[in-house]
Amino acid sequence: MLDVKPSLKQDTAVELYKSEKVSLSRAAEISGTSLEGFKDLLELKGMKRVVAAPSKDKVRLGVDLIFGSETECSKPSLGRKSKTRAC
Repeated sequence: MLDVKPSLKQDTAVELYKSEKVSLSRAAEISGTSLEGFKDLLELKGMKRVVAAPSKDKVRLGVDLIFGSETECSKPSLGRKSKTRAC
């Protein structure tokens, strides 16, 4: 049935995405379109995508994982030019 009516696939994918049962990329796959094509489809249907930014704590945790803890960045540097480490 979904193969016969492509619009039914798209409508199903939109509903699954809207109800947060599938991710954006999975909904695009279900609809048979590219990710950008599915974003365009959502726009045509009047749906606005809200992309929430990660919390400040989550960003800080990521930065600490990549560059080391905040205390590491504030330790004095052994170099002559800088008083603190570059982080």
